[in-house]
Amino acid sequence: MNLRHLLPVALAAACLVSTGHAQDEEAPSVEKKSQRLADDQEFAKHRLAELIKSMREFEGRLRENGFVAKADNLSRTIALLESESVLESMEQVRKAFEKAHLMKGVEDATVIQEVLRKARLILEGMEDLEKYELEIDRIRAIVADLEGLSDDQRALREKLKK
Repeated sequence: MNLRHLLPVALAAACLVSTGHAQDEEAPSVEKKSQRLADDQEFAKHRLAELIKSMREFEGRLRENGFVAKADNLSRTIALLESESVLESMEQVRKAFEKAHLMKGVEDATVIQEVLRKARLILEGMEDLEKYELEIDRIRAIVADLEGLSDDQRALREKLKK
């Protein structure tokens, strides 16, 4: 089983925050919309819980078959999901939607989506990608700053560095 194919589908289901239900002939009330979102969030939470359970089982099979690095990535992913209390956060999102606190639910769901994005990067072995992107942005800012300096200013800046 290839994690690159399994995880994006499962994580997409887990971070579901919008409704896929067909529209009623008349516009649904806020209560109906918020209840649908709460129901969808409950379904997504259930699917993520199942995924975590499957990931634990799969981690053991990977180790048994000598795929230690992949098992370690899976273990780190599970640890991230647990340390960030994703399932508990999803329950809070569900409760917010159920109480028709849509903005609060969406804000909290955005945080969950970021954790799930990080989980995907770990599984794909690309968790350092974010660090590299930040470093590139920092270097670009320095280059842009230097391009705006005159020759005298650059010379003075270099002299001050030493």
